[in-house]
Amino acid sequence: MNTRWQRLFLALTVSLLAVAGLCVGLALAGGEPAAPTATTATARYVAPTGSDAGDCSDPANPCRTIQYAVNQAAAGDVVRIAAFDNTAPARYTGSGTTPVITLTKSIVLNGSYLYVHGGGGTLWSPGLVPATVDGESARRAISITGPVTPTLQSLAFVNGAGTLGGNLYAENASLTIRTTSAMSGTATTGGGIYLKNCDATITTLTVMSNTATADGGGLYVEGGELTMTGGTIRGNAAGSSGLGGGIYSKNSATSIISADVYSNTAATGAGFYVEGPAVFNPLNPTIFASNYIRYN
Repeated sequence: MNTRWQRLFLALTVSLLAVAGLCVGLALAGGEPAAPTATTATARYVAPTGSDAGDCSDPANPCRTIQYAVNQAAAGDVVRIAAFDNTAPARYTGSGTTPVITLTKSIVLNGSYLYVHGGGGTLWSPGLVPATVDGESARRAISITGPVTPTLQSLAFVNGAGTLGGNLYAENASLTIRTTSAMSGTATTGGGIYLKNCDATITTLTVMSNTATADGGGLYVEGGELTMTGGTIRGNAAGSSGLGGGIYSKNSATSIISADVYSNTAATGAGFYVEGPAVFNPLNPTIFASNYIRYN
């Protein structure tokens, strides 16, 4: 092999190794999840300084609201949501009593992005801070219904209000939730999160300072199957005669593994309250394992 081809071979080898290393690094860092139909997925972009026009697919011209981008998205798409718009923290709100986000599609919502724009061009870079979706104590932060398979990643749902599920309501869906929080929500049932007949896989969830006037101060689960690994359930409260200050599980195959559960309050079951035949089903039991439980 002559010197010229040796140099070319070496350059290609180094480039391929660099790309491989980058891919491994992103995988280890828990990068953006693959969309359900990744071969046809389109990325949509949302930032507070954007405009609700077009199809949100141009990173240099993002849309302004998450709901508008969701409306443009097809199954398998990824909606990239700015947590910071240049140096300003992003906060997404709604109007009236309609949820800030209504989701009936199998798409990915990823709120980890830093959106930098100006004279030097446009940059969308994944970061560590979640985008905030604020119900302003007037509306639910997100509502998910139907036989869909969405993924929620790096989102902070706060100040939500609703009858069922202050911050997050989901029914008949298969959910994946990662590095997300539900805080300061209020509801009759499920102050932070309400899941009904859902199959939910959750990692690193924070459910904190939510209130229900009845049951499930932090998290209310009825039917379906919930697997939660890691995270914190703290400072939630059920009503004066309510059940399950932190978590209420009814007729559900619920597994809570390696989570911190503390400082929750309820008339019965401050940390956990489990009800229903799933508790006694050895093939699909309710499991609470390796949890740190204190001050409940």
